[in-house]
Amino acid sequence: CLLSKLSLKENPILDHGLASLLCAAFFNIEFLELSSVGMTHCGMKLLLTKYAEHGSKGLVTLHLDANDLSEPLNTCSDFLVLAELVADPQSTLGTLDLRNTRLNEAQ
Repeated sequence: CLLSKLSLKENPILDHGLASLLCAAFFNIEFLELSSVGMTHCGMKLLLTKYAEHGSKGLVTLHLDANDLSEPLNTCSDFLVLAELVADPQSTLGTLDLRNTRLNEAQ
């Protein structure tokens, strides 16, 4: 069974809960709803790095809204992983929701 849609919206899984979900079957998901799950920029980096490692280009919709993804102004390196995904010409990502994520000007 290949799961293509997953919504964990408003479940407080935090970064460590997200990390425990990242098995091979997870990377077939096309629609991923992680709004308001308590994710930080570290969890976002882990998620997107794992997607890149699995060579998954099938992610079409990603909702990360209402998570605090802000980074200290002097670092902001974790957000580059997301920028690389968006800039990748082979990426299938068509919808990215970053509302209410407390991004700062350096990100």
